[in-house]
Amino acid sequence: MQGQRPYYPLKILDRETLDKLYTREGLSTRSIGLTLHSSPNIIARNLRDHGIHIRTSLENSTLWCAKHGGHGKTWKGGRCKSGKYIKVMANGHPNANKYGYVLEHRLVLEQQLGRFLVKEEQVHHINGIKTDNRPENLKLVSPRDHNIYTELCKNCAIRREVRVFKWQIKQLNEQIRALNLKLAGMEVS
Repeated sequence: MQGQRPYYPLKILDRETLDKLYTREGLSTRSIGLTLHSSPNIIARNLRDHGIHIRTSLENSTLWCAKHGGHGKTWKGGRCKSGKYIKVMANGHPNANKYGYVLEHRLVLEQQLGRFLVKEEQVHHINGIKTDNRPENLKLVSPRDHNIYTELCKNCAIRREVRVFKWQIKQLNEQIRALNLKLAGMEVS
């Protein structure tokens, strides 16, 4: 039957083989599944049944880096954008997510205060730009105060100027595109 996934019967694998491949050799459940003609889910189930610790994503990443001598080709130094905010790799940080990342603005404020922030404490970006994590742009506030600051900042002059500048940039980009099309000899609609 074309287009269907292969059927993997439930295999009961011995603890010694799994321990050797997964723990000592550091293979993934996918690699073991390919070797033993089984699915990664069945391998994971067998690992759990035998009481073998299943690695977290962070442990897998660390193991991969150790095996391959560094990070992958998409590695950007442990700094990435997630939604409106920037996250930074901070292994061992008490507030890191399961992949070892912490929001950069929280790290900057923690360094400035000399202590870790508790989850209830919030960081307000004074100018409203979530990627501007300079210490002078960050302010520690309570959740209640943060709501007030956010409402006040929606209409503040800096935000209005930023919106106007973004609109002007968009208009200029459209004009540049139209000019480039004219130069290329194409008709502009």
